[in-house]
Amino acid sequence: MRGILRLCLVLGMGSGLALSADGDQDKDLNNPKKWPVVLKGEHYQLWSSASQKDAEEMLRFMELVFVTYTQLLDLPRPPAQKMVIILYKDRSEYVAGGAPGGSAAYYNGTRLVGYLGDPASFCFFAHEGFHQFTDWGLKAIHKAPPWFTEGMADCIGNHVLKDGKLQVCAKDGLIARGRIRVIQAAISKKAHVPLPKLFELDQAAFMAQAALLYPEAWSWCHFLMAYPNYGDDKAQIPHGKYWKVLQRYIVAISKSGVKPAKALEAALVDETGKPLDVGVLEKEWQDYVLAFPLEAQAVQKK
Repeated sequence: MRGILRLCLVLGMGSGLALSADGDQDKDLNNPKKWPVVLKGEHYQLWSSASQKDAEEMLRFMELVFVTYTQLLDLPRPPAQKMVIILYKDRSEYVAGGAPGGSAAYYNGTRLVGYLGDPASFCFFAHEGFHQFTDWGLKAIHKAPPWFTEGMADCIGNHVLKDGKLQVCAKDGLIARGRIRVIQAAISKKAHVPLPKLFELDQAAFMAQAALLYPEAWSWCHFLMAYPNYGDDKAQIPHGKYWKVLQRYIVAISKSGVKPAKALEAALVDETGKPLDVGVLEKEWQDYVLAFPLEAQAVQKK
């Protein structure tokens, strides 16, 4: 959700969502002098009540994520002004600072705000940072429907770090581990939202079924990136069979005059320009989700 989200499903719990008026938020979100640690990186400022070491680690991570945002969206001119990250040292401070109830991180329209101490803290920052990045560098993409904005943010949040680089769409990432069982169960019971309907949902309709649709949007975007594989250990961004479909959609939806339906129409074609059969795509996606290898791997690791 642009602005406010708790990714509880990463941890296998229910989804909690809430709004908070700006007036309830910590006034120190706008004053770097109030923070014990103030850091400046190439693309971000980070203001924090955490230790210098922890703050530096988060800043290094978000600089890696910034590069991934830029590559994924093929953005020739990424945001020039340094964006601001607020890092609280723990959840109690985060809540006391006026954070939305039930949230784990949020983007308030200017600041990316979160805290340390949750096993998925870095996932939360990578997800919400996608909304901050597009807000500052590619505003036209905000008209994209939530299957794309939330699904793509989840794919970035669902990362692993390898050799100093961030790899997205990790088949054994935290978000994958939390989302996959939900969407597998929904598809098995035919309780998922069919793709044509998913494509049409606006933010309000999406959030009304958030517990289902975050996993569904994540799995669909993961499919577009990686199919027929479930990830790519040698690439930062998988380039699967339908990668170019996603590329075409990003190019189209990034143009200010193009509506989402037209962007999708332009994207869902093969290399000759022939429209893809959405029914065939849906069957491939469902089979792909049901065969996701994550749980078998998890058992082997124990």
